[in-house]
Order: sequence, then structure tokens, then C-alpha cells
Amino acid sequence: MNFLSTTLSILLLCNFTITYSTQENEDSLAATISHLSKKWQLDGLEQIVYSWLFDNYIGVAYSSLYQQQVVLKICQSDNDESQALKLLQGEGIVKLLDHDDKYKALLLEYITPQGEFADFVTKHDDNWIIDQFIELFQKIHAIPKIVDSYDFQHVTDHFSIIKTNTFTKIPAHLIEKAQAIYDELIASNDPAYLLHFDLHFNNILKIEDTFIAIDPWAAVGPLESEVAVFLVSPADFILAQDDPQAFLHNRLDRLSEVLHLNKELLKKCGFMRVMLIACLCELRNKDSDWIAERLRVAELIDQLDSK
Repeated sequence: MNFLSTTLSILLLCNFTITYSTQENEDSLAATISHLSKKWQLDGLEQIVYSWLFDNYIGVAYSSLYQQQVVLKICQSDNDESQALKLLQGEGIVKLLDHDDKYKALLLEYITPQGEFADFVTKHDDNWIIDQFIELFQKIHAIPKIVDSYDFQHVTDHFSIIKTNTFTKIPAHLIEKAQAIYDELIASNDPAYLLHFDLHFNNILKIEDTFIAIDPWAAVGPLESEVAVFLVSPADFILAQDDPQAFLHNRLDRLSEVLHLNKELLKKCGFMRVMLIACLCELRNKDSDWIAERLRVAELIDQLDSK
């Protein structure tokens, strides 16, 4: 992989929407970069620009301070990513070298992946894919971390958009189903674990003989919500199967059995995940076909037998 494609693989950033379109914002960004470059002794900083990165600033440089290549990420909105990375540091997660909360900046290790998890789904049996995910999950959550919910958003905070907005591209029966599950999750007294909450197939990279996760969304909630992201990914690949429902059923059975998870809750969290993405897409005026694809997966998940 070349320099640019490697960096693209490192950071699939879709959690924060920011712009630096005005001259004032551009000047502010330039001042921020200058400050951080001095702080972290960055040389040869090269910005990587892709339109679908929502105008986040992403740059790659050599840090004389850390004596290694690094990735600089700057967000305009406040987020919990640095705190989550600090708490999740260990095997299975990209290394956070430093952060600057004032400038909403992260300094991450520069890694050279051999591909994203998505690159392997067509090359291996899905049971092999499931095994690799289970191994990664067990690394990240070797000691599941129960944290105070006020330190991070709860998964229900994200799901709340389903109750607080009106949707025209999503069938009413799916919205009603999602709202009912939301109410169940709100009423639950289950432990709130710190979650990466975005372990989809582009946020998992192959490094030598193992996989690591990047770019946490960061939330607290049941571990089933962590696994649910994998369960319903990638949507287009699932729908391309000869029997998508049997495909999903195998994932549901194996994941819940090996990881000792509540199968019914995992199913519901999987449904909520695709509904969340579909709702976000409508709110952000994304392509209707892409929304419909997620809704088809939601229907399939809802029809699964979790007994």
C-alpha cells in the first residue's frame, strides 16, 4: 500500500462533522497546526484530504519528540475519543501517543496495515471472519471496564434520535420497533461498559498476523452493543449472500455462544445499530438507496429467531 492509501486505511472518520471553509476558520486551523507542530515536534506534516472525511484535519508527519511517524487528527467538536483510547489502551487498539483537549487534537501511532477487515470478507469463510473478530473483541475487552455513564454518552443517548425526530424514508413499523427497544434499554439496569462502539469492517485493520481497531466512537452500554456493530456489517455483503438470514443467524448464534452474550439482547442491539445508521443517513440527506440497504438488514435481523 502506498503512503496515501495507508493513511486512508488508518482513519475512516465519520463521527464528527466539521468545516474549515471560511478564512477565519482556516486561519484558526493554521494557528492550531502551528502550535501542535511545535508541541509534538512535527516535521514534514502532510495533510490527507478525502471528501468523505467530513473535512476533519488529518495529517501524517515525523515526530522528533517520539522518534517515529505519527498521525495528527484535529476535530472542531468536543468528543470522547481521547479518553476512550486512554482507557482502552492495550492489545487490539491503536496507540494514543498524546492528546490536547484544548485544541481537540489526537496524536496517534502511524501504522502500516495489510488491509482493512472488509478486504478479507470475500477471501475467507465467514466463520473465520467471526473467529478473528472474537479474538479482537477479547483483546479489547479482556477486562471489561465499567465506567460512570456521565463520563461518556450511553448508547441510548445515540439511539434517542429515533424518538426525537420525524423520518419520511423509514417505515413506521421499523421506527415503532426501534422506539420500543429504546424504551427497554432505558429501563435496563445492566452494567454500562466502556465500548469502542464502532467496530465495523473499515475500523479494523490487519497488522502482521493480527487485527487492531481504530477510531472509537466511544459510548457506554451493554457488551452486546459492541458486538452488534460486527453482526450487521458490511450491509451490502450480508445482502449479497444466497441466504442472508441464515448468514446472520450463524453470526448471532456463534457470537452469543462463544462470547457468552444474551442472544436476544444482541439481536435487538443489532437491529438498533442499523436503524441508528439509517436514521443518521436520512437526517444528513444521504443517498436513499444506501438507507434502504440498512433497512433491509434491519428487517432480516428482526425476523431472526433468537431462541
